Amino acid sequence: MKKTSLALSFLLLSGVLYANESEGWKQDLSLYGWLPSLNGTLKFKVPSAPDESTDANAIDSLDTVFMGSYEARKNEWSFLADLIYLKMSGDTQGFNSNVNWNLDLTAKLYGFYAGYNVYDINDMKVDVIGGVRYFSLGLDATRSGGVIGNGTLSTSVENYDAVIGVKGEYNVNAQWYVPYQFDIGGGDSDLTWQASASVGYRFGWGDVIATYRYIHYDKGDSLLLEDFNLYGPKLGVVFHF
Repeated sequence: MKKTSLALSFLLLSGVLYANESEGWKQDLSLYGWLPSLNGTLKFKVPSAPDESTDANAIDSLDTVFMGSYEARKNEWSFLADLIYLKMSGDTQGFNSNVNWNLDLTAKLYGFYAGYNVYDINDMKVDVIGGVRYFSLGLDATRSGGVIGNGTLSTSVENYDAVIGVKGEYNVNAQWYVPYQFDIGGGDSDLTWQASASVGYRFGWGDVIATYRYIHYDKGDSLLLEDFNLYGPKLGVVFHF
């Protein structure tokens, strides 16, 4: 997992350096604060016991979150890197046995897209985008009670999915605008999609933007992750270069 994170970080850094060295590129750096919620089903194997399942929404305490994106654009072409890191925790009771669980969940999501503008008339802009989304989910669980007593376990899952979609914005006036993005795909996941809609206001130094974002993963009947939904509002700033 560390090697994967380093490789993706290198690709992002290479894109930034390439855009800086090339004339005519417009660049945006966005940083967000997010208050996400989640639901779904987590399933994990307990030694000497049946498989255990729990609602993902039992993990309700947000410990750490970072979200940011970088976009470089020249003429009709654009390149986008999207980064999410979050750590959450919670306590719950398992479905299949009378035990209590303390859960720590770490999620990483990296998206890399290329886009091409297909519509740019008046105040409406639409890009077709395609790329790869990487998603990793790690679970550390501590068990107490039940027939087999106390114990701990750690497990994780990694997904690589190809996605396609649309991205664009509508300019209400010189200051207010409405960005949006939707993509859908699959690969290691049976299905994944995400949608976001925002309202932004332009200042002289940059933009302030409020967004609602929803991310869905469906892994089917697989270990650790069956389905997973991450959603909620976020507030950010956008700097232009």
